[in-house]
Amino acid sequence: MKSGMKWILSGLPLLMFSAASTDVVRNPVNAGVALEAFQLYNANSYLNLAHPAEPLLMVRPTGWIFESATINDRISLVMGIGATTFSLPHDSGSYPRSTNYQTELFPAVALVQASGSYTWGDLKEPALKLTFGQMPYKYNPDAKNLGEYLFRSTPYPNTVLNSPFDLVNSAQANILALMLSKNMFGGSWKNDLLITSATQSSPLYDFSLAYVTSYRISPILELGAGVNLFRLIPVQPSITTWKADTNRYPDSSGYYSLKGQMIMARFSLDFKPVLGTDLKLYGEGTLLGVQNFPRYYDKMMDRLPVMVGLNIPTWGVLDMLNVEMEYWKNPYLNSTLGIINNGSGTPNLDYTNSYKQLDLKPTDAVKDDDLRWSVSATRSLAKTISLTAKAANDHLQMMEFNVGGFPSKSYGDVMSRKGSWYYVLRVQVAI
Repeated sequence: MKSGMKWILSGLPLLMFSAASTDVVRNPVNAGVALEAFQLYNANSYLNLAHPAEPLLMVRPTGWIFESATINDRISLVMGIGATTFSLPHDSGSYPRSTNYQTELFPAVALVQASGSYTWGDLKEPALKLTFGQMPYKYNPDAKNLGEYLFRSTPYPNTVLNSPFDLVNSAQANILALMLSKNMFGGSWKNDLLITSATQSSPLYDFSLAYVTSYRISPILELGAGVNLFRLIPVQPSITTWKADTNRYPDSSGYYSLKGQMIMARFSLDFKPVLGTDLKLYGEGTLLGVQNFPRYYDKMMDRLPVMVGLNIPTWGVLDMLNVEMEYWKNPYLNSTLGIINNGSGTPNLDYTNSYKQLDLKPTDAVKDDDLRWSVSATRSLAKTISLTAKAANDHLQMMEFNVGGFPSKSYGDVMSRKGSWYYVLRVQVAI
């Protein structure tokens, strides 16, 4: 399996090497910088704060540059590098903890995209397109923040987490994949078949097989669906399905596994062809695990997050005004702690580090985080300058200090407390 990953990662440099003697057309550079100021209110215990109700104000710069090229009209290459500075809040003193917080700054530079594609047939209406590498993938073009569950979730345990790096324009997954795409009926019917490799959650590099489709029935209505056979081919089966007594079914007939099947359905109603305004209603629901398992996963509706969004007309005052709501009756904390600690497929039931600091018992149903929301607006100030404002209680992740004092992703969303929310203001300059 690891040799397959090496092939995917090495394929792009090989294409670039072959481009040296072919007809190469370089596209204009896509680059930009942004400054974000954001404040968290009532952040939960994942950030290990002594007084989580105290607001946390942080500021960070972000920058990116993408270079793309086309070889002989059929091969396309994209390379993108991003940079940011993480603001990691922590208590300024040693135990007993102080109410005075400090913010440590950690600059980071990363390769955010390295992908290539090849097109067969007519270039305007391709017979087939192959794309591979590290790339962003978005199947729900309407989603602004919530949704996109099929590639931003895990079935067992049930988790839905946003990116820890992007506070706005973040409703998409970044995947390491090989994808075959086929559009039919003039582009009305779109189909993607994907083989992905796990890079965002442990255990790394397990292979999943997914299919995503959408069909535009009319200028007003579009329907979509998809399935993700998550961790279908594990690299190390003993890790993906951990055979230990603490991970055994109550009746001792088997073990919980990180493998599972997720299915998605969505709709989009665009009223602009009828009303002439930017009014659009859309929604998405994804079943995080088709099969029931004893004790923790015996109610299918508990594994079904549902999102509904609305683009509100502003008649030119704003470029975009959007509201999204999500309901997910998950009786456990939205956390990957069990996976990180021991590869367990059971929910996070760590009383000391999680439930206790939220004044809950592991046997209590977690209700304060059933409803999530997001409001966002964007306004262009000039041709290359835009301003975005957003307020949300979503599945935000943050970078934090782990036990060893090094920065790492939080193992759950930090907006799980009652009254949790945050806002962010972003000024962006892009070319």
